[in-house]
Amino acid sequence: MPPVLRPRKKFSYFPNSRENKNDNTDNEDNRDNIMINEEISLDEQSESNIGDIIDYNLNVLFIGSFPGQIATEKQHQYSSPNNHFYYCLKESNMIDRDLTYNEDYRLAREFKIGMITLFKDKPKGMSRDQLQKSIQNLLNKVEKYRPKIICFNGKDPYEPYLSYMTSSVESRNVLSRNKSWKWGLQKSKNIDWSDKSGHTKIFVMISTSGRVAQYQKEEKTKFFIELKELAKNIENINGIMENNNENNENNENNENNENKNENNENKNENNENKNENNENNNENNEIENINRSEIVPEMIIKQENQGNCESIIKIENIEHQYIKREGK
Repeated sequence: MPPVLRPRKKFSYFPNSRENKNDNTDNEDNRDNIMINEEISLDEQSESNIGDIIDYNLNVLFIGSFPGQIATEKQHQYSSPNNHFYYCLKESNMIDRDLTYNEDYRLAREFKIGMITLFKDKPKGMSRDQLQKSIQNLLNKVEKYRPKIICFNGKDPYEPYLSYMTSSVESRNVLSRNKSWKWGLQKSKNIDWSDKSGHTKIFVMISTSGRVAQYQKEEKTKFFIELKELAKNIENINGIMENNNENNENNENNENNENKNENNENKNENNENKNENNENNNENNEIENINRSEIVPEMIIKQENQGNCESIIKIENIEHQYIKREGK
């Protein structure tokens, strides 16, 4: 009788989610920072409960097909000793130390590398609706977490995806019928983000599974090296774009400041003109006051002189009359 597998809680290693305080699984000491995935996967009812290793703004998100028997037993992706995944990571310098599948939670947090599976079980006999649900689940994760690159680990996860996206009836052997198809970056197959702020590139590499014996692990490592360089180039381009945007913002701010200074200068010039006009008005008022001060006394003198003359005339008239009387 086969052993009964105890299902684990689904984990998605979010730095900002609430802490998992109820996990009693193995490697508890190493998983102090593991967070519970609060979102329920669309494939939750499947037999495998291996959680996603995912975070925001990853360099690379690896897409597997479905967990194998050993991965299901150990509840870790790429945990088979025959799988070359961790070997290729280390040899390509995508990680700077040796890690095992028990430390997979460190990939997203320390190296911006994530991993999920397209299906939770073997897709054999899967209906079109189930396929659509699995692909839509993947697209939702890409839209939410926005990795720079998603890398399909082999043809098995990529062919169903390509079949769905191209509305092909068959999900198998899609690539074998396309003679011009090549491994590596799929240049015309980007996944655009809904707000048009960017996109996620698609990369397809030879499966790291040990069952793909026609390719040695050294050949598989070349794809990881190419992935690393591609992610670095994208990061550099994003950095240049951010610097350009920042420079544009600074230029706009400087231009606005120059306009403000120019407006202030114009205001100051207007104020100076107003002050000058006020000074001229004051000067005119002073001149007018001076003129008035000169005119008024003259008028008073004239009035006084006129008054004196009248008095003299009156006196002369009185004397003349008196003389006439005395003469009589």
